[in-house]
Amino acid sequence: MNLTTVSRRAAIAWGAALIAAPSAALANAQCSAPDSSGMKRCEVNFGSDSRDAVRQLKPHWCWAACIQTIFATHGFDISQQQIVQKVFGNTVDESANAKEILAAIDGRWTNDHGKSFEAKGFILWDRVADFERPDALPAAVRELREETGYRATRIERLWSAYSAPGFCSELLHFFVVDAFMRGESDPDPGEEIETRIFSLDELATMMRRDELRDAKTQIVVMWALSRT
Repeated sequence: MNLTTVSRRAAIAWGAALIAAPSAALANAQCSAPDSSGMKRCEVNFGSDSRDAVRQLKPHWCWAACIQTIFATHGFDISQQQIVQKVFGNTVDESANAKEILAAIDGRWTNDHGKSFEAKGFILWDRVADFERPDALPAAVRELREETGYRATRIERLWSAYSAPGFCSELLHFFVVDAFMRGESDPDPGEEIETRIFSLDELATMMRRDELRDAKTQIVVMWALSRT
């Protein structure tokens, strides 16, 4: 039986404000050079004709500001204070983990003007993340170990693919691990990742039921199924 490890991450069911103005985002995005870990810091100016930007009100409220932005994109005015109050019972300046973010999103909301709506977050199962950088192979080995605990002893590069040609320049690199050792995961601080083992049949069934919505995972599942 073929088994695949998939990680679970919290995902918001609605598209972020970036989706509302992709051409403006691409035209005005400025990114720094990659740091020692390969990460880039990017700033985007949407321009005066796009939606008003949401300002993060407290140092640890980036998660609340993101939720506020998504709600606002759909015409619902909910304050960051309301969002934080729902999670912590007060307006403490705290970060939120994945479960708390989902709890913040889910449920019925009423804004200050009495307008009500229902919101629902969902869990997105995805394969371990890939990278847009020259050291993709060692980065893939490291991320596999950090996020799942598996130590690759034999790994082969399959192909690369742009995630959204014409929209962004993110390049994904796909690998297959044919031999590995089990170990303990070592996620980054603040990361909460649940891993599960699925058979290929289970994954195929999840895809048919529209329960496996991550495109990267669908690609590798279809590739794995083609080898059986």
